[in-house]
Amino acid sequence: MDGGVGEAARARTAMTGPLPATPAGPRQVARRAAERALPPGTPRRDVARAAWQSVRELRATTHRLRQVWTLPGLVEAGPPSYARWRRSHDASRSELAQQREQSRTAAQQPAVLVVVLAGGADSGPALTASLDSVRRQSWTHWRLAVALPSAAVEVEAGPDVAVHPAGPGGQAAAVGAAVAAAGTDFVVLLEAGDTLAPDCLYSVALASHRDPLVDLVVWDDDLVVEGRRTDPRFRPSWSPDLLTGADYVGRSFALRCSRFTHAGGLRDGFGDAATWDLLLRADLPAERVARVPRVLGHVARRPDLAGPEGVRAVQEHLDRAGLAATAVAAGQGVRTSWSLDQQWPTVTVVIPTRH
Repeated sequence: MDGGVGEAARARTAMTGPLPATPAGPRQVARRAAERALPPGTPRRDVARAAWQSVRELRATTHRLRQVWTLPGLVEAGPPSYARWRRSHDASRSELAQQREQSRTAAQQPAVLVVVLAGGADSGPALTASLDSVRRQSWTHWRLAVALPSAAVEVEAGPDVAVHPAGPGGQAAAVGAAVAAAGTDFVVLLEAGDTLAPDCLYSVALASHRDPLVDLVVWDDDLVVEGRRTDPRFRPSWSPDLLTGADYVGRSFALRCSRFTHAGGLRDGFGDAATWDLLLRADLPAERVARVPRVLGHVARRPDLAGPEGVRAVQEHLDRAGLAATAVAAGQGVRTSWSLDQQWPTVTVVIPTRH
């Protein structure tokens, strides 16, 4: 085999001539200078090599000690930076390659529709970033769609992108049309500028494979500010009560399309609370929700306040449940004020005693 490779290389050289020399990089220059100063086989080179190995081992030992052993006031382990933390948690190239192979050979291949909510006429770069993040997914069974906010915004459709114009129901109707036309298992909603980690849709498919009854898959996300990932949001397990008080899921979820349709899809007029309203109307029990404890989404923005749309979504949820309560804005969330005017059931407490 080696002889064949050598003959092929000589044949290429004969046809094209010798390749031009590649300029030496800084490391090569430093290596050549070290070889001149410390020739191979000399005692000086052996001493220098041993000293460099000692420095590397000392660095590694110091790093391990800071991780597992601290002394108050002497050696304090500071919190790791988010950039360092995610380097050990983001999927590696080898993991993504394995996921692509599993995507190709999997017996069950749930398809995921990603709908990007286009912004104004100047949202082109943000829209492109969202679309490209889907094209880089390790799970290859996806569909792409763009929902336009109005007739004034135009986006050119591509071979892998379906564009749905806003109808009488606004952008929400365009999302509903995209879901109805795609015929996929799950739908993911992104705002233009939001991006997905390369293994996001693979994680959705894996959660569906582990539990075929799962209707909602949620994950963690971070905020992208001037191209830098920051402010990660690590979400707790599914809690309908917590969802009543805060939109803690945001846009970082995949909802089964049948549940999306049954809930009535997105509704126009809810602004930043549109997905919050959708999840409240879906009314999912905990056993139908899977949480992936990984940062799989990178959002372009997060609403700071609940706003009147959020209060309206929670109030309508309380009314549907027949609860005598009023939703009141409370900073980033919504507080539920319970009515005490109605006749509440009485409780009798019996304490058994023995004399």
